[in-house]
Amino acid sequence: MPLISQELKDLPMDLTYVVLRVTLHEALRRACECDASLDEDVIRHMHGAFADLGSYERHVLETTHMASDEVVVQFGRMRPALVLGRP
Repeated sequence: MPLISQELKDLPMDLTYVVLRVTLHEALRRACECDASLDEDVIRHMHGAFADLGSYERHVLETTHMASDEVVVQFGRMRPALVLGRP
C-alpha cells in the first residue's frame, strides 16, 4: 500500500480508496465458487498480503457478513475520512 499511495498522492485530484476485506474462509469460498480450479495458495497469499495494512488499516472495510447494499452504506459513512494524503 505505501508504494501505491505515494504514486497516487500527487495526482491533481482527491482520491479515495477502500480495501474490502473478508475472512480467509470466505475468500476461499467465493473464489472456489467462481472457479473451482483456482489454486487456493494464490488466495491465501493475497489474503495474507492485505491482512495487516498497518497505518492504512483505516481504509479497510470488513465485509464478510454484509450484503452489497450494506457495503455501499458503510463506505459512504467512512469515505470522507479516506481521502488520500489526509492523516
